[in-house]
Amino acid sequence: MTDVFFPIEYFRVGLPVLLDALAVLGAGHASELDEAWQLLESKRDQQDRISLEGTLPSNRVYLPKERVGKPSKWGTLYACLAWENRKNT
Repeated sequence: MTDVFFPIEYFRVGLPVLLDALAVLGAGHASELDEAWQLLESKRDQQDRISLEGTLPSNRVYLPKERVGKPSKWGTLYACLAWENRKNT
């Protein structure tokens, strides 16, 4: 749960999605999440993009495939949503 994984699977969601959900629920500033926010921040590159760290096998993906190790549009979107929802709580 500490990596950036997309598409979401019931057994593997990914850090940006989890932090976004917790921030939406109002727990974005909970001290228990400080380490998780720091970990997400450490995954940011110089252009504020988040790289994909895991995905499904290609025969199980119905969305356009992103490459592991490359900037991820979905990972970056969920990370941005998490940071924004944390600011709004």
